[in-house]
Amino acid sequence: MTSRIVSPHGLFAILSLAAALAAGCQPKAREPRRLPFPTFQAEAPFPEFQIEEGSAPRDRASLPSQFARDLNGRSEGVAPSAPEGRSVPLGNAMTAQIPNQEGWTWSLDAGATLITYAPRSGRPGALIYVEAFSPELHSHPSAEHLRFQMTVDPGLAESSLRFSSTRRWSQLLTTRTSGHGLGFRATRGTFTGWRWVGHNAQRVTLRCGRYLGVWAAPRPLPPPLAEALARLRGNAERPAPRPAVTPVSAYLILGSATDPGEETGVHFALLCVREPRCLVSEELSKFLASIQVSEGSLLERLRSAPPVSFENLVQDSGLEIMPGARFTG
Repeated sequence: MTSRIVSPHGLFAILSLAAALAAGCQPKAREPRRLPFPTFQAEAPFPEFQIEEGSAPRDRASLPSQFARDLNGRSEGVAPSAPEGRSVPLGNAMTAQIPNQEGWTWSLDAGATLITYAPRSGRPGALIYVEAFSPELHSHPSAEHLRFQMTVDPGLAESSLRFSSTRRWSQLLTTRTSGHGLGFRATRGTFTGWRWVGHNAQRVTLRCGRYLGVWAAPRPLPPPLAEALARLRGNAERPAPRPAVTPVSAYLILGSATDPGEETGVHFALLCVREPRCLVSEELSKFLASIQVSEGSLLERLRSAPPVSFENLVQDSGLEIMPGARFTG
């Protein structure tokens, strides 16, 4: 048999082909898989939607209070119609939609927005309180979120306030509610965690969790502290006693909303009476779904003409929220 001699050029071609085939068989290096950011499901934080889906049984053993019966009276014999929305300014750069219906109103003051639902011109059955992020968010984000929790319910921050009572009250008094909160008292062990996170349709990032508890009058301050505070505010008289407010079952949805770049945003607290269920859970879920970054011209127009004064709405709601001039000064 005659052997065939391969030329150097042919050998180089064969080796090159073999190297190419071997390289093609090697597994390619893959980049880490990036999971898509979740979509925010605006109905998810509200237990009423879970009840309707059958995932949580409704408690029929407890009878509704007179206050709850008054709220229910809004729709007796009348089929509810789909409400038209109206824009409300939030913080420095955002708006959201609330129903353009009787009982819903809003006002704002120096970065704070208060929205209430009081169908019979009395005690609110639902309340939304929003504050713009302070500059502390970028340097001390945990302290900033804790500050808002103290604003809503000082009891939420008890485990984090492990220092002297003087310093503790000093921090509480620097909140917009001056240590009184919004009247909500969370029940221990009911917090869901920050389990609802995602982008809404406007690419705003929302993060929130839920507490169960009771909604009553804002927390009173200790008498010595209340008297000292009254003197500082130029009122030397003893603070007038608060009117009695019957506690009602309620829940609190607490969270934040940020723009796509997470440069600006707001804290929010949604309170709703739950006896046996929140009557405006759908409206509140649509509020969260509608939060968006808005143009300056729209924000300027809305801020110039709130339907009621902030001071009157705060008073009608039985709250104590410091005016912006005092808070920032």
